[in-house]
Amino acid sequence: MGLGCNTRYTADHAKQTIKTVDELSKLYDSAQVVGVTCLGLNHPLFHKRRFDVCIVDEASQITQPVCIGAVAAAEKFVLVGDHYQLLPLVQSKEAQARGMGVSMFKRLCEAHPTAISELDMQYRMSSAIIELPNRLIYDDRLRCGTQAVADGRIQLTPIAALASPVSAPPEWLSAAINPEMPVVFLDTTAVPAPEVRHGYVQPPTDTALPARTRPQRGCMFSTDSA
Repeated sequence: MGLGCNTRYTADHAKQTIKTVDELSKLYDSAQVVGVTCLGLNHPLFHKRRFDVCIVDEASQITQPVCIGAVAAAEKFVLVGDHYQLLPLVQSKEAQARGMGVSMFKRLCEAHPTAISELDMQYRMSSAIIELPNRLIYDDRLRCGTQAVADGRIQLTPIAALASPVSAPPEWLSAAINPEMPVVFLDTTAVPAPEVRHGYVQPPTDTALPARTRPQRGCMFSTDSA
């Protein structure tokens, strides 16, 4: 939970100065900006407080009931997200079938397209990488924020220049780490990687992928050469 930007709202300061629930409540009420998770907003100290605006980040990854709980605490709300990317995590198949996997963000985008303010400028991907999602999803609407972003390439030390030279990598690995090929697909369908559970999901053969993947199984795509 974060409150404003003043040092008096830090957790360390609160531990040192706040001694009662009433003092903590007054501290929360005095802050103009409150940062909290959607579920954290259910804290008893927030039950009587109304906000002017609620901004929900990554709203497309939040289930609708959780999102409603947050936006209901404010007079207005702004949802920020992208329903073409990660969806809400719903483990129950029945809940999925009943629509729990569809976020409030997506529903409102489809119901009220004129209310959408699309941010089409990005600073994460080069022009070569951005071409892939543009073709598959965004109808060529995404743009690079600067020319430096558009021309960006990862800088890797050549294997031959390493202090401890290693044997020449296989063809598929050379292609995968080639900075001049920003987009590379590696087909690993022939590599056995059964999942086992020990409290978590772990593909036990992941560490063996480079050794077992053959160059002829590689499927490479580079927009630079297209």
